[in-house]
Amino acid sequence: MVVPTVEFYRPPVIQGAQSAVAAAGGRLALRGSAYDATEDRRQATPLQQLRDT
Repeated sequence: MVVPTVEFYRPPVIQGAQSAVAAAGGRLALRGSAYDATEDRRQATPLQQLRDT
């Protein structure tokens, strides 16, 4: 999950996502970004690699 900022990005949203993923037997990988499409893609790449392992 890539969010604009982990400090200000609604902690209940992150906690809700984490709870839903855990209930499904998964894990949530969280990365912060900066409202920049290029940075979002850069941050998403390692998350996709985690998914594929």
